[in-house]
Amino acid sequence: MINNNTVVGFDDQGRVMITYHKYDARGDTQIFVARRERKGWVTAQVTHWKGFRWDFHGYGSLDSRLFVKGPQPAGNDLLRVSVVRDGAPIDLLIDAKTLALVAEQPRHTLAATLASRLP
Repeated sequence: MINNNTVVGFDDQGRVMITYHKYDARGDTQIFVARRERKGWVTAQVTHWKGFRWDFHGYGSLDSRLFVKGPQPAGNDLLRVSVVRDGAPIDLLIDAKTLALVAEQPRHTLAATLASRLP
């Protein structure tokens, strides 16, 4: 886990959640969430990206390829985890009960919307 990429958020019931990334068993970088429940922390791998590995190392500034935000309620028993991967904003919609990924979709930012209207 790296600074600024272990982020706190809340689910639709106000329970604390943490978003983070780490390598999976194949060595690819994946997004995970953890939620505090009565029996302890429940964790789930949200993404299943293939061939994406942010291999950060060295000294000084990092080539930041991945940014995550904390989970937030998105309505209809969904949670939204917003990420930016290689400069592309993405929303991960996950089931609020099971923490399983429901959809991964591009996030349309205000900057992108305005840029398309400028000459």
